[in-house]
Amino acid sequence: MSLIIVSRIKPRHPPSLFIPVNIGIKTSFPSLEATAMLAATRVTITNMFLNCSWLNSSCQFSNENDQFGSYNLSSYTFYVGDIEHFTLMLDHAIITLSVGIQRNALSLNGKFLNENGQTITNLQSPNVVGQVGHYDVVELITLLNAAGIQDLDEISGSANNGNETMRYAGLILMVVLEYSNTVSFSLQNVEYTLSARIVKDTEFKAVETIYTDYPRNVTEQNRHGIRMIFLQTGALGKFDFQVLLLNCVSGLGLLAVATVIVDILMTLIMPQRKTYQGYKYQIPEFTYRGIYCLLRLVIRVI
Repeated sequence: MSLIIVSRIKPRHPPSLFIPVNIGIKTSFPSLEATAMLAATRVTITNMFLNCSWLNSSCQFSNENDQFGSYNLSSYTFYVGDIEHFTLMLDHAIITLSVGIQRNALSLNGKFLNENGQTITNLQSPNVVGQVGHYDVVELITLLNAAGIQDLDEISGSANNGNETMRYAGLILMVVLEYSNTVSFSLQNVEYTLSARIVKDTEFKAVETIYTDYPRNVTEQNRHGIRMIFLQTGALGKFDFQVLLLNCVSGLGLLAVATVIVDILMTLIMPQRKTYQGYKYQIPEFTYRGIYCLLRLVIRVI
């Protein structure tokens, strides 16, 4: 299985307390990770410099005043504006050598599920999921709503501080792509479901250190945000007579064992065991006529 994630943000007039993302700070981090990424919601940038020789073991970094817009701060924090409309394009594919099935995102039908496992049908543009000939495109707010989160300003509930919002502390979001070819009688018909689950009571941050003038000047970018982990799973199979035979034999064996256990319980342990024995074992009544007929039958056979 493979997954390619392409991300972009579409600014929509962010509020004044947010700083737009066109300041040179990467919104997504890291940029080369295959199955996970971070969409930053809060970023703290700290500029530091060495005021002594780096060969001295006691030398430590100190804060350095830096000009950022109209702010003159050594360490400044801002929120990424309109991160809810951060857009993801998912290019996913599957291949199974034993079954002989290979599909990509353009050839697969799919469904987008909410937290209750129900299909979401009222997707608004630019969101597209499960349409043949189109890559999956989802906004971050769409994934959050599918996971049961309506607003990033809801309380996070993380262990560090229960009063922090999810926008402030960050969170971990599991995005699951599940494939199956058992949706119809044709095993070549492969479909998938896309769902999102939040890892409750969690927060996430990533710290990146950038040397602007090694080794004297360093910039630390501390990003809090939504950690998205993409998981591909599912079950693809084909008919195998040997497996069918093994399952049938195993089923018959389990049926025999179950019959013996039920007989023991009914005839030896249950309170009405004598009644059960009477119905299960019927002793025939022998008469002289019956014995005579049996002897004549034996004689004829001889």
